[in-house]
Amino acid sequence: MIKSFLDLSTEHVSKTTADWLDAQGRLAAAYRTDADPAPAFTIGGTPYGWFISLPAAGGDEGRGVPEDLRKVFDYARKQDVHFILFDQAADTVDGLDTFEWI
Repeated sequence: MIKSFLDLSTEHVSKTTADWLDAQGRLAAAYRTDADPAPAFTIGGTPYGWFISLPAAGGDEGRGVPEDLRKVFDYARKQDVHFILFDQAADTVDGLDTFEWI
């Protein structure tokens, strides 16, 4: 099966959310036992952002996902993609908030 991804600017998440994504990436990398909290979704850090598997609709609720990231998830679901690549060099899109922190 071929799956698609959305290439999106890191400007679409706030600095607070960027820090949260970094922490989620560390959780995903270090997750080894049932005692550790599971990450909200699969995430991999890159030198310039993150690569995220898009959770199913409703799958991010109750997991502490920041509101700006939930808006990105909603947008991505409407684009019918499976992954999001947040990258500093990627374009911004109309209709999503942008944040100047980079």
